Amino acid sequence: MKQKITNGEVKLLMKCLEELSNNEVKLSVNAWFKLSKNSALLETADSHTESTRVQLVKQYGEEGENGTVVVPEKDMDTFKGAYISLLSQMTEIDFEMIKMTELTKETKEIHSVAGIYKFFKYMVKDDTETTKITKSTSKKKSEKKLESV
Repeated sequence: MKQKITNGEVKLLMKCLEELSNNEVKLSVNAWFKLSKNSALLETADSHTESTRVQLVKQYGEEGENGTVVVPEKDMDTFKGAYISLLSQMTEIDFEMIKMTELTKETKEIHSVAGIYKFFKYMVKDDTETTKITKSTSKKKSEKKLESV
């Protein structure tokens, strides 16, 4: 599902997905597959942000020791303003949505992952109500069949 998201949120979600992977959070195969696809989409979006950040460093920076470019203190506020503006810009990503029912109920590790709120906001679709309604409807149909027998 296409979602508008800031470049800063892209970076946060990338860290979140990395932490999910590093912590070996138990998720279904479907969820991991979708996370892998979403991770690739985020990396592509972030590559544009990162190349722009490098250009900003070159624009405001000066060559220091070892050939590294460093933004001097006198230009730091201007650089920070430009970088914050870059992180605030919106981009559109067509995420592969993960159904809430694809997440395992035993997953306690997921709560301590940094940025998990954004993960649920942008990548998880709540299908639990649909599932409850479907199960409830199926149960009622089964009960009616039993009553008619």
